[in-house]
Amino acid sequence: MRKVLSFLLVISLLSCKKDRNAIISDDFYFKGKINGEMINWTVNYKNSDDLPYRAGASRGYSDLSDSCVNGYCYYLVGYTEIYKNNAETMPQINVGYSNAAHTGEKAELESWFSPGIKNFGTYRTSQQLLDSSKNGINIYYIDQNHKSWSSLIGDQIGSTFESISLTVEKRPEGIQQYEKIWKARFSCKLYDDKGNFIKIDDGEICGPVIPK
Repeated sequence: MRKVLSFLLVISLLSCKKDRNAIISDDFYFKGKINGEMINWTVNYKNSDDLPYRAGASRGYSDLSDSCVNGYCYYLVGYTEIYKNNAETMPQINVGYSNAAHTGEKAELESWFSPGIKNFGTYRTSQQLLDSSKNGINIYYIDQNHKSWSSLIGDQIGSTFESISLTVEKRPEGIQQYEKIWKARFSCKLYDDKGNFIKIDDGEICGPVIPK
C-alpha cells in the first residue's frame, strides 16, 4: 500500500521596511483580462495588512517512494498567489506546479520556474500522482462569488505560457522572506467542474516562490 510519509504546505506572508542593504523587487501583481474584464491587483513590497491584495507562496511534497513509477517517487507542489486581503481571501489566483518528481528536493521544484515556454498540466486523480505525463503549469482561480476555475480540467489548444524570469530577492535581516521572485505571462482557458470555461488574455503575474 502506498504510504504518504509527509506533506508540507507553507503559506508565507511577509512585511518589511526598505533597507539600504536589501534588494527589493518590483511590486508583486497580477494583471490581465478575465473574460474581457481588465484586472490589476497590485501588492507593494511591504505586503502588509492595509493593502487591498496580498501575495503568498506555497511549497510542499509527498514522498511516494513505496510506489515509484519510472523513477518518479515524489509529488511536489510550488505556487505563487495573489489574493484579496480579507478574511475569506476572495478572489484569488494561484499559478504554479503540482508535479511528479524524481527527488522531492527544492532544486528540482525550482527548476520548473526557470525562464522559457512551459506546457500546461492536465488533471490527475490521487492514483495518478506519479504520472509525469500530466505534469505542467496549473492556473487556479477563485472568483468573487467563490466559484473555482482551473486550467487542468479542459483543453488548452491555442493557450500560451512563458516564464519570464526567476530572480533572487534579498530582504532585511530578521524578516521572513521568499527565496525567489517569479514573473510569467500567459493566455489560457479556465474550467469549472461542469465544463464551462472563462478566458484569461494577456495575463501576467509577478509573485514570490519557494518560501524559506
